[in-house]
Order: sequence, then structure tokens, then C-alpha cells
Amino acid sequence: MGLLARLYGYVVGRRNTAYDEHRRPIVPVQVPVVSIGNITTGGSGKTPCVDLVVRELQHAGRHPAIISRGYGRRSRGLVVVHDGTSIQTDVESAGDEPYLLADRLQVPTVVCSSKVDAAVHAAGHLNCDVIVVDDGFQHRALHRDIDIVLVDDFTVSTSLLPSGRLREPLTSLSRADVVLLTSTQDADNLTNVVRSYTSAEIYRTEITATSSDVVSENPVVLVSGIANPQRFVFSAASLGYVVADTMTFRDHQRYDRTTVEAIIRRCGGQSNIVVTTEKDFVKLSGHMDAFRAAGISVHVLRITMSIVDGADTFRKRLLKDITEYEDRHFESLG
Repeated sequence: MGLLARLYGYVVGRRNTAYDEHRRPIVPVQVPVVSIGNITTGGSGKTPCVDLVVRELQHAGRHPAIISRGYGRRSRGLVVVHDGTSIQTDVESAGDEPYLLADRLQVPTVVCSSKVDAAVHAAGHLNCDVIVVDDGFQHRALHRDIDIVLVDDFTVSTSLLPSGRLREPLTSLSRADVVLLTSTQDADNLTNVVRSYTSAEIYRTEITATSSDVVSENPVVLVSGIANPQRFVFSAASLGYVVADTMTFRDHQRYDRTTVEAIIRRCGGQSNIVVTTEKDFVKLSGHMDAFRAAGISVHVLRITMSIVDGADTFRKRLLKDITEYEDRHFESLG
């Protein structure tokens, strides 16, 4: 480990110790809080996990709200993306992932750099009875009732920033209540590694890709601006798409007219089909006239997460922690 990584680890350790010893304030809100996060930079499946958890809560009769930082957005301060009735802003003000989740799930959604402020606003103004925090593991200033942490093979094979992509050391997994294994080639081995750092419940997940359109044998151009484009390429190929070319942009890419024209030129004579991610499509959807004029159709890959083994146990654990919060809250009032 390099000098900068050791220094980074020291700073992270001091910060975590301050919260562990209650020398930094941890703010509770009026409703239970479910945090979903990881300990690496980049994509690990947090967005499909938020989708999974929110749907489980809805199925149980709950009224969840989502809070997020809103990475890549052009707005500042607190923005209500969805008020529980309808979308209240555009994708550039919301950020691509919160906008996607709000549009797909139709639940109250708030973005703010301070997750405490976002949670307080959601609990006080948006008629929710539970808050789901997107990427909340490191935001320790907000009290949470359950910490769900996503771990993949890469998590246990990399090192601390800036040498690697770990935001925290693996020992931080001790704070997790539930660990979800994603994108693993050897679930048993990963389980054993994770178990050496935490007593959390561990579940294996499956990521499934589906297409918005019928997959044909015609060649396609893949377009994405996500943290893990290789996973997207693999998913498209596994569905049977014949990939003629790929265009990979930075995560949270903004698609302006110039970028869209570049995509259309890249299609050229090799394809009249663009395949993209849901996250990219919410930003490309404003340019559909340009694609249609060029004779190009746009297919969207939707990614969903499911629990492979123990789905009922996971659901019961999720609802148990929420119920325990409510019991404590009512006791304090009585």
C-alpha cells in the first residue's frame, strides 16, 4: 500500500472512530432509515438494489421515500425529484440515477448533498413512513436502522484509495447488518472472505438484464456512460445482441446535441439500432427525434436484482428492523 493510501486509511479510520465513540453527532429522523451502500468507488449494483428494497417495502404496504446525493446533477441544494404524486424536475436537476428510480418506482425522491437534510425533508413533508438511502454507508451523520452493503469479487481484491478503489477498509464491513453478494464468480469463497470481517447476514443476489425490444440478429451499437461498462457489454451479448461497435462515455455522461450526433455518425452504415442502459436513456430520451430522423431505433436494457437464496428471510429481516424502530419510537412517546 502506498503512502497516500495509508494516509487516506488513517483519516477514514479517525473519522469512523469519532462516530463510533459518539464524538460526532448522528442525527435520527422521524421514520426508520434503510441505507444501501458499498465500500468501493464505482458501480456495484446500488441502483437495482434500491429498486429491489423499495419494491419489497411497497409490497409490504409501506410508503418509502428515496434520498440520494444526485451525482452528476447540475442543480444545487435540496431538490424534490418526485413528491409522491409526480416528477417535479428534469433529469439534469435530479441526476440520472435518482430520476430513473423516481420515474420507475413513482415514490417520493429527494436529492441533496446532505443526506441528513434530505431525510429530514422527506420525513417531514413527503408522507413517507420509511426512507431508503442510496449510497449511504459512508454518510454516518444520518442514523440508520439497517445498513445493507453490496460486495463483489473486486471489493475484496482491491486496496484503499488512491492506490485502489476502496473507500473504506474491509474491516468497515463490521458495521453492516446485511451484506449482498453481487457479480461473484465464487459465492462460497466470497462468503468466507466477507464472514471474516462481519457477523452480518449474507445473501447472494442475481442481476438480470432484459431488453425493451425484441432482440434480432441485426448488428447494434452499444452506448453507455456508467461506472462498469464491461458489465453492460456482457449483459447485451448474453441477451443475444450482435455487437458491431461500442461507445463508452464517462459515468453520468450528459448527452447534448453534439454527443448525439457523434453516436449517429458512429452507427453509420454498420447499424440502425442503438442499445443503451436505463440510466443513459433517461438523458437520451430528449433526443429521440434526432435518432428517428436518422432511421435509428433505441433499445433499452433494464437491470433488476433478486435474492437467489433466502428471499423470504431477507424480506423478514428488512421489515423486522423497521418494526423495531417503530416499537422504540412509540415507547418513547408513551
